[in-house]
Amino acid sequence: MQDDTPPEPGSFAPYIWPLIVIGLLLGHAFLMMIALTLATADPPQLVEGAPYTGAPKAASSDTP
Repeated sequence: MQDDTPPEPGSFAPYIWPLIVIGLLLGHAFLMMIALTLATADPPQLVEGAPYTGAPKAASSDTP
C-alpha cells in the first residue's frame, strides 16, 4: 500500500521538484534570451584598414 502520511513539519520535500523544474525553465529562458539577442544583432561593421577583417586598406596619397 501507498504511504499517505504527510511530510514532517519543516520538510522541504514537497517543494524540491517544483523548484528544480522552475529553476531549469528560468535558466533555459535566460540562455535563450542571450542566444536570440546575439542571433538577431547586427553584424559588426568592418573598419577600413583594421587587421584581421579582410577590409581593403585605404590607398595612400603617395602611391600611384
